[in-house]
Amino acid sequence: MAAPPLFAQDLQLLYDARHTLDPAHNTHNFPTLYFQYFKSQDSGKAFIKPGSFLLKIQADLQGEKHNIGQAYVQVSQSFPSSSDRLGIFCSGVL
Repeated sequence: MAAPPLFAQDLQLLYDARHTLDPAHNTHNFPTLYFQYFKSQDSGKAFIKPGSFLLKIQADLQGEKHNIGQAYVQVSQSFPSSSDRLGIFCSGVL
């Protein structure tokens, strides 16, 4: 019996206090947005059943007027095969 699909989401707003800790090397403190989404393998009736999917996005609001100065994006998708020993995993980072 297959387990039901698992979904998870995470949204965080963090505050980076580098300026407070080391003002000589950091011009100011800034907020950081972090989002993560995960979905386990789909057990639907489609011919191609994609495996686990992961999306991570992080944006540091360290630019002028606290706009996005740096961003990190990761997308991962796995494609299982009929054999339990072999599968394809694709990942990309921007």
